[in-house]
Amino acid sequence: MTRRGLQITLGVLWLLDAGLQFQPYMFSSRFATQVLSAAGAGQASFVAAPIDHVARIVAAHPVPYNAAFASLQLAIGLGLLLPRTVVAALTASIVWALAVWYLGEGLGGLTGHNPSLLTGTPGAALLYAVLSAAAWPIRGGRRERPARWLVFAWAGYWVGGVILQIWRGPRIGPDLAATVSELANGAPGWLSRIDFSLARTMEHLSPTVIACFIGVQAIIGLAVFAPWRWRAVALLGGVVVSCGFWIIGPGFSQLVSGHGTDPNTAPVVVIIGVAILSAR
Repeated sequence: MTRRGLQITLGVLWLLDAGLQFQPYMFSSRFATQVLSAAGAGQASFVAAPIDHVARIVAAHPVPYNAAFASLQLAIGLGLLLPRTVVAALTASIVWALAVWYLGEGLGGLTGHNPSLLTGTPGAALLYAVLSAAAWPIRGGRRERPARWLVFAWAGYWVGGVILQIWRGPRIGPDLAATVSELANGAPGWLSRIDFSLARTMEHLSPTVIACFIGVQAIIGLAVFAPWRWRAVALLGGVVVSCGFWIIGPGFSQLVSGHGTDPNTAPVVVIIGVAILSAR
């Protein structure tokens, strides 16, 4: 994957987000009251207060605000697909992604009651900004690989997830089962049945098993600095685990629910892993 390839991939993600933002549900006040407000629920006041303020503004005039949001994301996506506008589009991508991360995702739930990689923390929008920076063009470098510092972003994601889970995330079977059950409520029927079945199994997991899984996440993050063979194994393992999080956690991000806003964190982590693999 070259920098140009990463720009195109990011552009497709923004176009997907724009398509989701153009859904009829988003043009109603429910977008503000049930999507935006939910991002601030249970969070620290410096996160919840500005989100509530924005939600009230959007709820008063949902159609023009949502049309502006969707059109901006559409413009960013199209701008990334066109080489002549890629710098402006990447700049807009970073600025808008950080704004969405704070006011739309509530910092990815970092200050919430149950932050973990399984629940989508630290948020897809933050990783959009990271990808935008990694895809920044350099002179004569259309075929240049993405920025080498992506390995630090990968390590920060996984090691940070370990810290969050030890600090405030689910560390015993019943807590993990409750998390999966809560996430399954918005998933498609066939997937929610699988998730509820997994939740019943997770209730009986010992703390030792969960600790081992947390250790696996730490290895995935730190092995990216190991020799190439071990790095590749860790990256592939991270891709597999992320796909599992995407299915078991947010249920494919509820893309067909009518009120999904983005593909969630896990697919973006997969893209980061592929970008690092290509930069051997």
